[in-house]
Amino acid sequence: MDGKLKCHHCENEFTAEQILAGCQYSYPEMEALGFICPACNNASQIRIRGGTFQSIEVILAPGPEWVIHDSLRPNDFEYRIDPEWVHCWLGGKHYEFKSK
Repeated sequence: MDGKLKCHHCENEFTAEQILAGCQYSYPEMEALGFICPACNNASQIRIRGGTFQSIEVILAPGPEWVIHDSLRPNDFEYRIDPEWVHCWLGGKHYEFKSK
């Protein structure tokens, strides 16, 4: 199912392609990407576990734990987690994000 995922800061909605284009780094141990919202310029984490994008808010203590604000399961999405990188494929395009 394609659709859109909301930024939990400003409520603007983004497609999976827009989310991947706005991600700048990764947290491989959390299966998450660091997304900078182009509308409000706030940073968010997008968890990609099981092929589903989840807009999460990380709660550090006692953590890591998080609150899920919104979910999106894009069609034709695959990913691979390496110790230093997260690799994503969507619609035949490859994206890679270095660990922060």
